[in-house]
Amino acid sequence: MNSVYLHPLDPSVKCQHCGVGDLVFVKTWKSRDLYRCVADDPCKSYTIHSRHGSVCGVGVDTTLGMPPPWVECAGRELAKRDS
Repeated sequence: MNSVYLHPLDPSVKCQHCGVGDLVFVKTWKSRDLYRCVADDPCKSYTIHSRHGSVCGVGVDTTLGMPPPWVECAGRELAKRDS
């Protein structure tokens, strides 16, 4: 069974790419949680839920080699798992 590495995202968190779609958990990937946009007109982007130090947040998965914009999880100052 595939389960989240950090904590489940709040249902109010929307796709970081299109800003509209809800996110559905796909899999744990390299100590991160990978989510997919499920908007009616899907943008087909992935959102990564990851940790920066002891704070977790979400950002768009990018293959451009550039760090994506990253937003801290509201009310979740500490990630579920420690390094």
